[in-house]
Formats: sequence, structure tokens, C-alpha cells
Amino acid sequence: MNEDQSACSLHPFYTWQQDFYRFSGRLAFITAANQIGKSSILIIKMLNLAMRPELWPSYFGAKTKPSLFLYLYPDSRTGSTEFYEKWEKVYLPKGEMKKHPKWGWKVEFDKQKQVEAIRFNSGITILWRYYTQKASSMQAMSIDFVGADEELPEKLWDEIMVRTSARAGLGSGLVATVFTATLGQDFLYRTMERQGEDDEKFPEAFKRQVSLYDCLSYADGTPSQIFTKERIENDIIPMYSTDNEIKRRVWGRFIKDSGLLYGEFNQTLNTETFDKDVIEGWQVYVGIDYGSGGVHGHPSAIAFVAVDDTFTNAKCFHIWKNEKEATGYSRTTQADLLKKYLELIKTLNIEPHTYYDWHATDLGIIALRDGINMLPANKNYEHGVGLMNSLFRTRQLQIYTGPGSGCTSDVIQEMQTVSTETLKKNRKDDCADALRYALSSCPMRITNKVIKVIEKKPSGPKCKRMRFYAGIDRDPMTEEKEWGEDMDEMLDDAAQLFGD
Repeated sequence: MNEDQSACSLHPFYTWQQDFYRFSGRLAFITAANQIGKSSILIIKMLNLAMRPELWPSYFGAKTKPSLFLYLYPDSRTGSTEFYEKWEKVYLPKGEMKKHPKWGWKVEFDKQKQVEAIRFNSGITILWRYYTQKASSMQAMSIDFVGADEELPEKLWDEIMVRTSARAGLGSGLVATVFTATLGQDFLYRTMERQGEDDEKFPEAFKRQVSLYDCLSYADGTPSQIFTKERIENDIIPMYSTDNEIKRRVWGRFIKDSGLLYGEFNQTLNTETFDKDVIEGWQVYVGIDYGSGGVHGHPSAIAFVAVDDTFTNAKCFHIWKNEKEATGYSRTTQADLLKKYLELIKTLNIEPHTYYDWHATDLGIIALRDGINMLPANKNYEHGVGLMNSLFRTRQLQIYTGPGSGCTSDVIQEMQTVSTETLKKNRKDDCADALRYALSSCPMRITNKVIKVIEKKPSGPKCKRMRFYAGIDRDPMTEEKEWGEDMDEMLDDAAQLFGD
């Protein structure tokens, strides 16, 4: 037992580990680089709170006596490996200490010989569960502390909130999750990447995005025994092949690039600092997505895209998205949306080609009566998504950012997080839909100007077959040589080519 309350620790803490360990509030989140100790500090915190009753008043309140903890792993195989390699081998008391009245513990296994629970002499039980199990496996529980290792699926998160809510009223019900983001879930994106913004999720929670550079020294000021700046830059960063992998694995950022609807979007390659002069004189295409009202509805969005006269370059320079009221209901009617559209084109001083979601029938009727020129958008989903991915891949579509740009960060968030596995009605893709309507109705021309980067090497002498077929050099039929097997072979090859 150490004075800084880091019992069960075989190594010093980094500052972010120490802060996470000492945090006694209800919700705590860490997104972190790989292999830096995020799982270890969660285990250490849970074991300390399981075996040391003197800490309970600080974490659970003076009147609460905790009894049930829950630890979650992605699957049983991972959980089993972690138990034997970390919990038992490294952190749990060993030898005679396993029978100690305070530090003692025993493990229980289920019928499949997987860890079911760890019961401590202190009176605490840590139940083990897995993301692969149904949410019903946690029903009827009132849980004092939940630890989730790796990204927790949203359906389980909701269940955990229910299972800890009763204990939270007494000062207990803590939930801590440490993960490297791969699923791209919107509620976690808003938790970690939207800090300080209006749509931030869980603003009162403990949050850290931990990079390898946060592990160069320990909390006591001594240098790390594992990481140095030189090792990070010379050995670790070059290991990763993509910018996204570096952001995720080195910087601990919330990045998803597997199973994305707009998988070709690259924030580095497909965003530019706003430059009004570049798009001066370009045609403007507008897409309007009405969305839907109600507590589970989608907000409306309007996207503005400038296109050059060759229809090979497009730059999204403004996106408006209505924010929902505090009640959660969208107050924007179709008449309100049309009014907002007219305000925007007047402010931006443009005469656009405008296309709207024709499911919003009143919008089209109202516009027609008022003499406003707009047409139904091409809503073919596969066409629109495929077109945008192609334009992103060839770098023909850029999203303007920075001062002067009217693009919100929402559109970039959607490009980086909207999953192909999410049902359309549940996708947070309002800005993306508006942008899709604008581009689907524009005669864009896909070029190979970026994809085609391999230089054409000069070819050597052409074979007789190619000379014959292409009429290059002299015609082999007129060569002064006797008819023979060579000529038969050439004619056969030519006939085959013609047939193909």
C-alpha cells in the first residue's frame, strides 16, 4: 500500500493514469493509443476499490456500502487471456495473500470454464460479462462500478446506464471505459471529439484523449522506462501505413475507417482552407434535406457546393444545419426551411441550382407557388454515395474549413463516422444527405488526374503480333520471307484478338 493510494500497482503512474484513478465522479472515458496502460489502470482502479473499504467513502459516498462490480470485455477469449496474463499473473494478490481476511479472493468459472466472477473477502464481487452476450445478461442487477475494456456497443451502454442508475442516486453507480475507437459510434464521438461544443455528450464526465507523447514521463517527473520521443518518431510512427492509423494508434483520436459509408473520405486530403477567390465565378449547386421532426427525428440541412465550368472540381463551401431545441424536438417546418434557404442565398449573394428532398412535398409546392426555382433531387442512394466516394478518392471534392467557411464540423464528423452497418433511419447523416442531393443532380465528370500517378514507361520493340494487329512498322504480310509456322501463329493470334 502506497501513500498515493496505488496499491496493486507494480509500476509508477503516468499523470493521466493518476488523474483517472483518483477521479471519483460517475462517468470516466479514456481514448488512448495502443499498449500504454489504459487497460492496466482500469484493472488497478477496480481492484483497489474492491479490496480497500477505506476508499469507499471517497468514491461511493459515506452512506453506501458497495457490493457488486461488473467488468466487460469484447469476448470471452479476450477476457480469458486478460485474466490469466494480467489479473492473476500481475495484479491480484498471490500465495498466502489469497486467503488473507482483507486481500483474499477466489475465482469462479462457468460451464464453459470461462471466468464468471471474482469474489473478494471484502464483500465485493466482480462479475465478468462480454459484449457478445445479450443485454439481458445484466438484467435485475444494481451495479456499483462498471469497467468496460474497449469500445462499448451502444445497446449495452444503454443497459448499463439503467443498471447503475439506482445506485447512482446513492452516490455509487460509477462507469469507466477505456478504448481505442474503431466502431465510430456517434454517442462516443460526441463524448470525446466534441468537447466544449453545444452537442457534447456527458460534459461533466472525466475525459482524456491520451497520446504516446503523454507517456514520456511519469507523474513524479521521472522519465518513462518505455517511451521516448525518438522511439515514437523513429520506430513507432513509421510502423503505420495510413494517417488514420497514426491518429488512432499514436494520438489516441476517435477515428473509424472500417465499414464507413464514405470510406474514401480523408480529412487531410479532402479538406481545404477556405479561399473565396478560387470559387469566384463557379456555378453553385444546393441540396436541401428536410429531415424529420420528433424526439427521434433528424434535423434539416442545406449544403452549398461550388463547381467549376469543366464539372471536374467541386468545393463544399457552406452547410447549414438546424439545431434541435432543448426538448429534443425539431421546430423547423418545411415553410421555415424554405425561408432559411432564401435567407442564405441572399446572404451568400448567389443564384444556385437547387435540388430538394422530394419526400418533403410541401416544400416543393410552397416554392412553386412563390415562383422559387428548385427541382426534386436524385435520391438514388447507391448513385449518390458512389459518386461522392469517387470524388473523394480522386480529390475532386473538397470541403472548405477555417475562417470564412460556412461548413460546420458536423459534415466532417458524418464522413468519419457514418457506418454501413447502421440502418438508414438511425444514421446521423443529415449534412451528408444534403451534400449528396447537390452533387447527384450535378453533371460531375470523374477524372483520373489523381489516381493515375504512375509514369508511363517507354515501351520496347513491339512483337510481330502487335505490329500486325496495330499496323505498326511494316506489314508482316509483305515481309520477304517464306510462308511458315511464324506467319500461321501470327494470323491465329490476330484472329483471336479480333474475336476478343
